[in-house]
Amino acid sequence: MSIQVLGCGNILKGDDGFGVAVVEYLEDKYKSSDDILIVDAGLACGEWITPLIEDEDRPDRIIMIDVLDMDLNPGDIKVLRPSDLNFQKKNLSSHFFPEKEIFDLLEEAGVEIIFVSAQLKIIPRDLSMNISDELIKIVPEAARIVAELTGMVER
Repeated sequence: MSIQVLGCGNILKGDDGFGVAVVEYLEDKYKSSDDILIVDAGLACGEWITPLIEDEDRPDRIIMIDVLDMDLNPGDIKVLRPSDLNFQKKNLSSHFFPEKEIFDLLEEAGVEIIFVSAQLKIIPRDLSMNISDELIKIVPEAARIVAELTGMVER
């Protein structure tokens, strides 16, 4: 099984840098096999996965790590599927997020899509690389969840 792990978000917008922080933690603390591609997709997570619709070598599973506004307590983590998301909700994500149709086409092509999502605390209006304490604290937990979903082991 081939897997792509995508850390999504804007490191210059506070909590939105969470996905990237988790990817960095994974690369530092976990070993991955050749069939796992870990990517700091930043703001381009949508641009990253869209071409996979037509790609014969697309992965079997995509795990996207991102913050969402899920009306939970800041730092709460949920493992979600595309069917769990409300694509009509305004501000589903604080950056470009793929449309529902892209996820539908990937799933029809046999790709399993999983989100490891944290409830954001705040996305600042001004540039800030400061992720809230609530989200910094759960980076190791989110990485552990991704490791379980991929079979990665600690170094």
